[in-house]
Amino acid sequence: MKFGFIPASVVGIILLASASQAQAAVTSPLPADDLPPIAAPSKASSLTTTIAQVRTLQQQGYYRRAKQLLTQTQAQLANQPDSYDKFLSLLHLGNVLRMMGDRQTSQTVLEQALAISERLSQPQTVALASFHLANTLAAQQKRTEALTLYTAASHADSPVRLTALLRSLRLVLEDHQWEVGQAYLEQIQAELPQAEHSSLSIYARLELADILQHEQSLGFLQSINASHTASNTFLPSHLLATAIQKARLAHDLRAESIGLGRLSGLYEAQERWPEAQQLTEQALELAEHLNAPDLIYQWQWQMGRIRRAQKDARSAIGYYRSAIQNLQTIRQDLATIDTEVQFSFRDQVEPVYREFVELLIDTTDQAQAKGTDLGQGSSAKGSSAKGEDFLHEAQQVIESLQLAELTDYFREACLDFKATTADRVDPQAAIIYPIILSNRLTVIVSIPGQPLQHYNTVIPQAQIETTLDRFRQSMRSTSFRQERLTVAKTLYQWLIQPTLSHLKQHNIKTLVFVPDGALRNVPMAALHDGQQYLIEQFGIGVTPTLKVLAAPPTPSDLGPVLAAGLSQGAPNYTPLPGVRAELEQIQRITHSHILLDQSFTKEQIQTLLETQPISIVHLATHGQFSSRSEDTYLLTVDGPLRLQDLDRSLRKRELKNLLPLDLLVLSACETAQGDRRAVLGLAGIAVRSGARSTLASLWTVNDRSTAQFMDHFYQTLQQSPHISRAEAVRQAQLALLKQDLYSHPYYWAAFTLVGNWQ
Repeated sequence: MKFGFIPASVVGIILLASASQAQAAVTSPLPADDLPPIAAPSKASSLTTTIAQVRTLQQQGYYRRAKQLLTQTQAQLANQPDSYDKFLSLLHLGNVLRMMGDRQTSQTVLEQALAISERLSQPQTVALASFHLANTLAAQQKRTEALTLYTAASHADSPVRLTALLRSLRLVLEDHQWEVGQAYLEQIQAELPQAEHSSLSIYARLELADILQHEQSLGFLQSINASHTASNTFLPSHLLATAIQKARLAHDLRAESIGLGRLSGLYEAQERWPEAQQLTEQALELAEHLNAPDLIYQWQWQMGRIRRAQKDARSAIGYYRSAIQNLQTIRQDLATIDTEVQFSFRDQVEPVYREFVELLIDTTDQAQAKGTDLGQGSSAKGSSAKGEDFLHEAQQVIESLQLAELTDYFREACLDFKATTADRVDPQAAIIYPIILSNRLTVIVSIPGQPLQHYNTVIPQAQIETTLDRFRQSMRSTSFRQERLTVAKTLYQWLIQPTLSHLKQHNIKTLVFVPDGALRNVPMAALHDGQQYLIEQFGIGVTPTLKVLAAPPTPSDLGPVLAAGLSQGAPNYTPLPGVRAELEQIQRITHSHILLDQSFTKEQIQTLLETQPISIVHLATHGQFSSRSEDTYLLTVDGPLRLQDLDRSLRKRELKNLLPLDLLVLSACETAQGDRRAVLGLAGIAVRSGARSTLASLWTVNDRSTAQFMDHFYQTLQQSPHISRAEAVRQAQLALLKQDLYSHPYYWAAFTLVGNWQ
């Protein structure tokens, strides 16, 4: 293998690209354990074996098992005197918790480790604990506290000294503190020679180049290069070239691959395509030689972008396709490692899928023989054979993105689902994939037995998201009709109008949305064509992906119901007096276990879930869906029941072979304010519960109208066992819509059916 080529003008490169370009193919250069690695036990002991097992489990993506093993070890050491081994088990546990996304518990555990290290009076141990606690605080955006601990770690004579300085520099530059940054940079410059004969020297340069490539560092980079005390030494190009040379001398192929790939990213930003291609090919060859899929996918992605820019769509598609395939092989690792520590899903994973979808749609449009202009900036098109293939692949890629996002949300290995198709689930349902791309809204429509259809609305992403926000805001109870309908009609024209004739032609009864991004927060039922709401035309369902659908329920009377609710107020929560009537109505209609107010405790709900043959769980209480699983919860009288707690009870239920959940109803819950990915929490609960269908509200609705809605919903299911869930929801929504008091969509549009709509 030959990896010797570096363009002669490398030192003179000036960073011109934004972070989105220069950072696109960059992973954190530091190994997963945060160089320098956590030390080994003080002597041969059972902890030595435990730590080795934990590292193996981490490498395989089984962080839950690693956490369980470390928790057991810590329990055994808890009552023993302070020792280095006790400190070390806490340190590993704290890091595993952070990588799983449980940052608050990670902070608590690492604070305990720091306290032990201080009592042991071992400066290097104190520095190690300070450094790792700072990592957790930084992940929580507790920047001041993190910087204090990084500074403390950097003052000690410790292996983490240089890395702590680098992390400190990153924090102050993100806050545009140029003068403070220059002081840190001088310390790093002084510290680097002391690490010249270790791998830390190489990775420190890669880390420093990473820091200086960020968009917020451009002003700092210009200021230090204008200074008499600085030269080309701190140009990212120079740092990368030096790191590559040192990596070759040390025979560190991984570091060399990272350096070459990043250097290519600088050429890509300058649109110097031949040089960028040559360097990326070298980086990719090295990564493939190492069998390092986390690097392979990045350089394949980079090659895809380069070949696309060179107008070679065929080659670009091949590279993107390979990048996606490699991402699938490491999906469990990406999911279980905390995004701030190793990968950022939004920056490092999601764009690969979106760019590939955009490329496939572009290629589809080029391959199509002809199209029909439908006005409003939209076009709906049939497909040639080749165009159909690309469109099918785009559909599969967006499905894979939704699964990857769910996996990232759960941070758990082995989250696998079976593929299915719309016609296998419901021959009268159309699956609609609205996809937000950088310069358009693309909608793919799957009608059973028909070729895929797609149409585009050419509009900037920012304008799409602004319109979606306006629509969501117009759902407040005080909004005026004209305000609501103006934006509701715009979205109807984007999402439904181009395919409406096809839906009617093929006798479609239900629209099932696989929403993307900010579209997840949109109450599709309230879209309007100028005459009617969408719910007046079709039943509506939502699924995060067809691959999570359970088998349709067998038509029967409503099974045993666990109905629990909180009508009384709680700190920061208003009372819900209508909950009592809601539960009383359910009790009249069904065979129910009722938990109201003081009886609705975490222990009671978990006990019933784990021991009783229940087919429907109805929870009428305040709750929140969040893009962070740890912030998704349901309120009980003695505090929040979090997603993890619910998951634990449902897993125990599965082990006992109890009746599977047919329906989960979450009444009075809402999505977290200002969180565009909050509905991931709703999808998370829907998937985690194992229920075939989940009915929930996107915002807290008037509890009296909610009681009426639920009464209509359950009455419809009870009286018509063969009716679909989507139709039962539709009938309940229409019942409110027809009442003058509740005709505003605030009262009925929030209710969303997730999962199987039959």
